[in-house]
Amino acid sequence: MRAYHPAGLVLAVSLFAGLVGGLALSAGPAGAQTRDSWMIRASECSGTIKGVASILFAQGSDEQDLRNDFYSADMYFFGAARKTLGPKPDAAEVTAYIKIQTDRIDEVIAMFQGGAWNGENYEDALDCYASAATFFLEELPDLNLAEARIRKASFEQVKLVKTLLRPN
Repeated sequence: MRAYHPAGLVLAVSLFAGLVGGLALSAGPAGAQTRDSWMIRASECSGTIKGVASILFAQGSDEQDLRNDFYSADMYFFGAARKTLGPKPDAAEVTAYIKIQTDRIDEVIAMFQGGAWNGENYEDALDCYASAATFFLEELPDLNLAEARIRKASFEQVKLVKTLLRPN
């Protein structure tokens, strides 16, 4: 197994959070909003999917698998955001949900690197993949998402992960 800088993925996630928010959603009027529990779960699951994909890539999985997982996670996240928050959500609210997602990526990577990843975490990850798949089947066809923009944002995230995972 190759050696990678352990903080590399955390940095990558932090760097692309602003990029993804700016590319996929337009800011609406500012205002405090109550967090939606379904959107919180979609944010956490998207982060779980990206965290697991990053770990698998670091262990030698195919780059196309990484790209597919990041794209799927982004489609799930932004589809859920559009369904829950509308086509022009408040920028602060989107930022809060992106932070939930990036915090979850950090947690997944830290648990795995620290040896704390267990059966319960594995079940949660499987539930997240199932939630995303269910969302794609039931909700995504009715949402008008800029798929090319989301694919581009996902591609930029993958480039950052690849750069930061290069062995020292």
